[in-house]
Amino acid sequence: MITTSNKRLTLVACLLVLATCFACHNFYMAKEIKQATSRDKAASLDSLRLQSRYFVLRYQAESYYMKDIKLSEDQQTLVCTLDSLTFTHKLHLVAGHKGKMQYYKNRLEDQQVLNEVHIYTEDPKPELGTYVLPLDKVM
Repeated sequence: MITTSNKRLTLVACLLVLATCFACHNFYMAKEIKQATSRDKAASLDSLRLQSRYFVLRYQAESYYMKDIKLSEDQQTLVCTLDSLTFTHKLHLVAGHKGKMQYYKNRLEDQQVLNEVHIYTEDPKPELGTYVLPLDKVM
């Protein structure tokens, strides 16, 4: 016969096992923000820029780090310097560990995905260096 104290002990042990299993990793989901106009896109991007996010420009299968981002006064273009991505920002280009959009919260390099903003463009192929991105080309 199982006593109340044994039931409690079993329940606590089960909860600890479950907590351990779920605490070792988390999943993230990409969030697409659809904006109607270039001004809406400019407002969203400027807000993210002010939060010190890591901007990644995506063109087909290629990716670039966008640094020194400035929004034009007419809010129609984004001017930045394109550079190569750092290693810590390349992991999630292929949907994280094992392709499951998974990251490990105890790994600092994995947490970078939560600070990234990916901008997709249909503009002609970007080159490293100074780059002007018309906001109407942002997909």
